[in-house]
Amino acid sequence: MSPRNYAQTLLQRKIVSISPLCAEVLIELGIIPHAVMVTPLLLPQHQRQLFNEHQVRLLEVPQYVIHPEFIQQEQPELIIGNFVSENMKKKLRPIAPLLAGLTNDMETLLQLFAAIFNKKEAAAKLQAHMQHEVNRAKKQLQSGIPASATVMVLRVEPFGYRYLGGNANGVSKLLYRKLGLSLPESLKTGEAWFNPCSIEQLLLADPDYLFVEKRVMENFSAEENMEKLMESNQWKHLKAVKENRVFYVDTSLWVDGCGVTGHHLIIGQIVSSLLNR
Repeated sequence: MSPRNYAQTLLQRKIVSISPLCAEVLIELGIIPHAVMVTPLLLPQHQRQLFNEHQVRLLEVPQYVIHPEFIQQEQPELIIGNFVSENMKKKLRPIAPLLAGLTNDMETLLQLFAAIFNKKEAAAKLQAHMQHEVNRAKKQLQSGIPASATVMVLRVEPFGYRYLGGNANGVSKLLYRKLGLSLPESLKTGEAWFNPCSIEQLLLADPDYLFVEKRVMENFSAEENMEKLMESNQWKHLKAVKENRVFYVDTSLWVDGCGVTGHHLIIGQIVSSLLNR
């Protein structure tokens, strides 16, 4: 079959997604994958509901693991995913055509899938709706918090602490570029998605509003470092702590679930937290 003819039949193909985010974006465009590979501990509730509603099979695997044999059993005609090693690609390509190495940026995925599956009109409607939500939230925040206010996302991990940089995708893009919120000045040099952060750096940053993610991972716990943080003198001196402006967020939603529905849910959490609703 020629590439052009194959492309025209994509909507009828049995798709297995090895990324829940990719599967969520596909469904929002009206493309229902046959199955999706998930780590139950990290699957956001809204994605679980979405997959159940559309009878998408859940292929449960440990965190950071892809089982080619699970995919092969589903007899897919197209495999879609984002982060796949070269070695894994070699194992997946004999099973079915592979579309991998994709971004974790939901809007880029929307545009890509819209072009591949001829769903540009549906994508445009979703993007317009999301932009309307952003505009409304931005207006609410501009009238509800000082323009000089700083916002930080601190990740507490089993191995230490990191903060969300201002130039990444997902929630970073939403907070700092779409909603126009400000990262503390001392943290603006961080170029990674999550950047190393000591407790001393946290006090130096001293944000007006602080979101804290106690990272969820299989076989590891961040509880000890969370307790260490809470018991430190630096924590007690933070403006956000003293003024009751610390908000706790969920790894599965804020890190792994920022798709179309996740975007809506996270905006709601940001607005309700910062405006004390």
